[in-house]
Amino acid sequence: MKRLLVFTLSLGCLLSATAQVEFYGTDIPAKLAKTTLAAVMSGSEAYQVQLKQAVEQNWKLSNFEFIDEAGFESLKGNPDYSFLYLAEGEVNGRQVDMLTLAIGSKNKKEQPQALKQLIVDKKKISRDGAPMVHLYVKNIHSYVKAVEAGEAKDRTFAQRIISSKTYRLKEELPLMALETDFDATMTPEKRNEIYRGEIKMVSQDAINDAVLEEKDVAVADVVLSGERREMYCYKSIFDAATGALLYYQETEALHGKKQGFIENDLSSISKAR
Repeated sequence: MKRLLVFTLSLGCLLSATAQVEFYGTDIPAKLAKTTLAAVMSGSEAYQVQLKQAVEQNWKLSNFEFIDEAGFESLKGNPDYSFLYLAEGEVNGRQVDMLTLAIGSKNKKEQPQALKQLIVDKKKISRDGAPMVHLYVKNIHSYVKAVEAGEAKDRTFAQRIISSKTYRLKEELPLMALETDFDATMTPEKRNEIYRGEIKMVSQDAINDAVLEEKDVAVADVVLSGERREMYCYKSIFDAATGALLYYQETEALHGKKQGFIENDLSSISKAR
């Protein structure tokens, strides 16, 4: 299997502690409209196939094309291009991989300027979880549209967009998740005691089908970063049909604890209005 290439971000592009809801400015839509999106095709065949399909089916913000690693290196200093690619960065003192939307820098010696980033599990999207890329592309696209519509004006507004939709998890959308998405302390009995919605424990293939078929369900996505005893856990729940982020939380996962959704997560969702 071909390795999944990632590009290292410059220090100015590193994410803050609220990674998935970081705000990158109100001028993003105007910047993108003047560019051609170049989606970087690198890594496993599974990833490339899903990235290509996701862009072709969902990207409406500008013209787009597909390039390889060499093409990215030659174009990254061209401000007439925006890019969609995997980048490495540091969040909460730990290395992470991010699906990154960026625009070419006018200074050819600099990395592209990040416009939006999502922390992802590189191993998952390189293999059996590659269809998750559809969720990420939809989410990035909807973020830009929210900025364009004036709904997301800063980080606080971006967070409110998420929290305003969390109630759907207990009232409308069954949650599909892997058993490993929950911390070891969250037994089936404990989950049922706390959670007010419906949880379906399924396989990755079932989650993939829900995403590709745009079913009316929610899907969990957990990313762990750092070394075994010094990890950080990023917990997201997406609308499988639209890619909307319905819930997000990140916590330290030290010494093997809190590696996945915990009691506080399920309690917060159950209390959402």
